[in-house]
Order: sequence, then structure tokens, then C-alpha cells
Amino acid sequence: MSCDVLTVSIQLQSLYESALQWSKVTDKPLKEEHSGVVYWLDPTTLGLDYADVLAEIPDIDSVTSVSILAGPLCVTARFPTGQACQAYGEGLKDYLASQLPTLSTNGYEGEHGVTFKIITSTAAAVSRMILSRLLICPPHSPSCLLPSAAKRADPKTKALVLEDPASNKAIDFFAIVGHRGTTTVKVLDASKIPVTVAVATDARVLQHSSAFTHINAATDDEGYREGLLQTVVPSDEAISVMTPQQLLDDLSISIDRFSLNPNLHPAHVVDHHKAWCPSAMCQDSDLCYPCQRRFLIEIATGRSASTTLMYMLDALPGVRMSGENKNELNAIRHMIDNFKPAEAIEGPWKHNQIPPGAYSCAAQRMIETINPPVTTVDGTVEEDDSNTIVGFKTIRLLENVKEGYEEKEMVKFITEMFPCARIVINIRSDVEKQEKSQKLAFNSPKSPPMDVDGLRKMNDRLRNIASMFGEERAYLIDSSEWMHDIDHLNELVEWLGFDRSCFFQDLLEFNTHDRYGNGKTKLELDPNCRYVGAQLPSTSNVF
Repeated sequence: MSCDVLTVSIQLQSLYESALQWSKVTDKPLKEEHSGVVYWLDPTTLGLDYADVLAEIPDIDSVTSVSILAGPLCVTARFPTGQACQAYGEGLKDYLASQLPTLSTNGYEGEHGVTFKIITSTAAAVSRMILSRLLICPPHSPSCLLPSAAKRADPKTKALVLEDPASNKAIDFFAIVGHRGTTTVKVLDASKIPVTVAVATDARVLQHSSAFTHINAATDDEGYREGLLQTVVPSDEAISVMTPQQLLDDLSISIDRFSLNPNLHPAHVVDHHKAWCPSAMCQDSDLCYPCQRRFLIEIATGRSASTTLMYMLDALPGVRMSGENKNELNAIRHMIDNFKPAEAIEGPWKHNQIPPGAYSCAAQRMIETINPPVTTVDGTVEEDDSNTIVGFKTIRLLENVKEGYEEKEMVKFITEMFPCARIVINIRSDVEKQEKSQKLAFNSPKSPPMDVDGLRKMNDRLRNIASMFGEERAYLIDSSEWMHDIDHLNELVEWLGFDRSCFFQDLLEFNTHDRYGNGKTKLELDPNCRYVGAQLPSTSNVF
């Protein structure tokens, strides 16, 4: 392929966007994108001393997880140093866990924050490497180089590539491909490089051969590639390690292997919607185009000024917000879960194949139905409503949803059913005042007030929910701040993609007087206020 810089840059961006989509169906520590470390092992990796690995992790007190990952070939492979790949991974995990006792329960589903996992899905592995806060590539780990180059062009996310002074292949690779300003190649002192030994002729080591490894293109029941590696050891082909140029030549192949099912594509994201959901992947079919409607979902806690925020958002041009709906999202989820099989069936349960993504339109139609546009007496809609951003608020999303796995499943459900949605998560950090407000307003056994500890816990859960949605899709805002400084609210307005002429000058006041009494209920915006295209916020520096 050509080494044209623009072409390579576009392909690296494609890898990054695919990583965002696969992250929605990949198990990983909750905060891996913000403060997690991924350490990758190839069968050709040089197994560094455990203490030297620990020394390469910067600002260790800020790290929330360390994930040692390897592909399935690691099960039988031996490093050039003679160490068994799997045994090395387990040993490194145990050593780091002993040195990092504060990470005891930070991992996925409460497991230890230091883990070693064999990942059979290439897409999941590449996604985690690209999106992790810090990716470390030990010497002679070619599979780690493309993810390093594809990491987001943001100085707050990093890749550290450790180079063997006798090799320089990583340096050559980045000299050809370049990267997005986030990768550092560190040439190790020769004393840090372990001694290699002769490898047995039957050892399974990674080689550059189309016959050696290929991707099983079968899809699972959600339409995603399984990504299972099938290994064939040729008898006559010489074992070799990919050169930098071979890695570059395989860049387009890697992107193709990493891509989602062909039915998942942004083809029906309306042009002016692309800024609202730039990475939305839509399971289009003749029955449903899930990304044709933009949605805005406000998730909050009771007595956090959620109604005021709802009306403020509703005042923006082209936005139609509605209020509480008895946790309709959860009801829709149970309805869809009640009838899950998508394949064609004969017999008493007969039905034709249900196309991937078709359930999205059922979910969206329900929300559109309970938040309709203004109609005439006979139900006629007199104006085109197709470009309206439809939204609602809910303070009950996490009712009967357990922490951890069930929260992640709820985020996955919303992301799949409403792929072109933005999420505003509103908390109230002044939980003492919120507790008093709830005691005054919530006096029914069906909606009892929460105490201070319960409110703090709920705020933590909502912060985790925001993290799971990701910064492109979700915005976390604190009413204890924006109720006293409207600039915080206007930062949200700008993130949503509205012109600065849309900035609010005054706050509305709903449910702020005597339990449910109102103050100011009318708002006038600058007549030049318009939607210009949503933007992405920068990530706070965790390390």
C-alpha cells in the first residue's frame, strides 16, 4: 500500500472508531479508559523482569487497573527467552498484585484490579489497547504497534513502546506509519533485555503468513464477529517475525479484520446528525434505520433540579423534551428481552428472521409515541418532525438494577436501542440539602426519600454510568454547581452542539418552591440561536 500520510491517518482513525464500537460489548474494568493500564504479550515478546515492568508504569497511585492481555497463541507459546508465555503472564499478574494492594477490588465485576487474560477476540483486544489510558508494549511485540499508532490524538492518553536496542524495529515502524502524538518509544538499556535461547522447532510462535492465522468471520447472535483465531502450523514455511513494512502493508487487512459485521455501518446517519453521534454504528435493514432519529436522555436523581434542567434543554431549538415516564426504558427492555430470538423459526413459534437492529425502531417508536409533537384535533402533525431531537428525563433508571454487571447491561441496551443518542447525567453533590428536599417532597411509601449515604452511593453509580457511556456520548453535570453558576450549564449547551448565542442568561425554576411550586417558567433565547454541531469534551488528566 502507499505510505501516503493522509491515507494512513484515515486508516488509523478508522481503527479508533471501530475500537469505540467494540468497547460497548467488551468486558473490561470500568475506568480503564480513564486510569487503566494495558500490558500486551505477543508470543515473540521479550519477558522483562517483573520489577522493570512495574517501574514503567507512571503515577502508579492514580492507576485503577492493570490488565495483562495476550492472544490465544500464548497458551502454547514460549518466548524467545524460553519462558512459557502463559506462565509469565500469571507470574507478572501475581507480582503486580502483591505490589499494588489498593487495586484489590477494582477489576471487572469486583475481581482484583490486576488481571491476566487470554483474549480470543482480536477486536476486543485491539479495542482495549487503543482505548486504555496507558498501553505498554514490551520489546518484540508487533501486535501492539498498530493499536499504539491508532490511540486518540489526545496527550492525556498514552502508549509506551519499549524497544530492544539491538532491534530498532519499533522505531522503524513509527518512522513509516507515524502516530497521533501519543506514543513514546523508549529504548531500554541493554542490561534490561533478557537473554534469548534457541527455540524448539515445534514451538508455536507468531509468524507472518496468511495461512498461519485467520479470523473466523462467523457472527454471534448480536451480529458481531466472534473474532476466534484458528491456527495452522505450516510444515515447510520458515518462521519469521513481521518487519515494519509488512506491518504497514497489513494495515488495511487489520482494519478489515477488526471491523464490525457489514450490516453495522453509518450509512443511514443523516448528514446533519453525524455531529450528534459521530461514531454511531447502525444495524440498518429495510425494516429499520436506527440512526435516523436523534435522542437526548437526561438521567438524574430525585430533587436534583432535574425538572428545571429538562425545561432548559427543551428551550433549545429543535429539542422536544418530556418528563418522567415511570421508567419506560426498563419496561421497553423487559418487553424486548421477553422475545429475544432473531433467527427464523418454524412450528408453533413460527416467524421470519428478525433483522439486526429492528428492535431499535420498536424502542424508539415507543419513546416517540409518548413524547409526540403538537398535533391538530384530528391528530395531524402539521410540521416536519423528522429532524427534531426527541428526549426525556428519568430519575428511576437504576431502580431494581444491581451494581456492576446489570448497570453495564443497561448501558449496552440504551446504546444499542438509541445509537444516535446523547446522555446528560445530572447529579447533586450537596447531598445534605438534597436529603432535606426529598424528605419534604417524597412522603409516599412508593417513593421514600433516600438518606445522605444512599444519595452519595447513587451519585457514584451515576458517575460510573457516565464513564461507561463514554465522553463522546455522555456529559456529567452537577446541579449544585450549575444552579449557582450558569456557565456550567452553558458548557453543556456548547457540548450538545448549539451556538454560543444559545447560552442561557437566566435559570428557570421548576419544583423549587414549597415542594412542587414553580418560580420563573418562561425563557427567551437569542433569535440567532441555532444548532451548529456537537463537540467532544477533553478528558481530565487522571495520571
